[in-house]
Amino acid sequence: MKSSIKDMLVVVDIAGERNSAKVAASLASSIEAHLTGLALAYDPISPAYAMAAPIPTDFMVSAREHAVEDAKAAGEAFEELGRESGLAVETRVVDVMFGDGFAGLIEHCKLTDLVVIGQDNPDQPEPLRDVLTEALMFQAAVPTLLVPREGVTEFKPDHAMIAWSGATTSARAVRASLPLLSLAKKATVVIVDDGRVKLEGAPGADLATYLARHEVDVSVRTVGRLQSGVGATLLGFAADENVDWMVMGAYGHSRLRQFILGGTTRSVLTSMTIPVLMAH
Repeated sequence: MKSSIKDMLVVVDIAGERNSAKVAASLASSIEAHLTGLALAYDPISPAYAMAAPIPTDFMVSAREHAVEDAKAAGEAFEELGRESGLAVETRVVDVMFGDGFAGLIEHCKLTDLVVIGQDNPDQPEPLRDVLTEALMFQAAVPTLLVPREGVTEFKPDHAMIAWSGATTSARAVRASLPLLSLAKKATVVIVDDGRVKLEGAPGADLATYLARHEVDVSVRTVGRLQSGVGATLLGFAADENVDWMVMGAYGHSRLRQFILGGTTRSVLTSMTIPVLMAH
């Protein structure tokens, strides 16, 4: 398969099954893209602890050493995955400082086509995973492929689903997803009708025309909103229709430079069972 995606990054989980790395490797291998694993060494300073009392120097040194050791071990596991996949990969150990707005991580994302990151796993939580994901989508503004914590170990492009609201953020996500949509056998545009706004004409027709011009085999479906919300409606449709991956805009707003995810975005990220490509 050919794609215009030539440079990919994946945030390598410190522990667990590292499904996001497996998905990234399978995708990079299939489209012949360069894949770099970002092994993150987290800042040992805890804001709450810092307010309570001065931080002992030996604690800081020890915590820092452990963070670097964990990052290097994750990087080595990623390189082994690359060898098993027959894929030449690159690994970078990246300092993650919560207080600096993840500037180090964002610097690595400036010149890449796609970042892959795993859904947080409550049983094996990754440090700062939620705010890290928000930083990728909102501050780095890079297309981000989120991988479920279980059940998915390779990227299957065949049936794509596009969550369409007509908003600018939705349109931006569609444009960002075109390199992957070009790999799909079919794409289904899904519009959730919440009953509050009368849908005039043929909703989604303009998007269908746009995608058809990009040679995407597309159909449009309008579905009623479930009481459990738009996110649950989208994920329910995806399960019923055997969707392989989904595209949607990442919604949120900034509060003192900290982005807060919108309800639908957070719902999907919490309950996702398929890879979701998001862009803001």
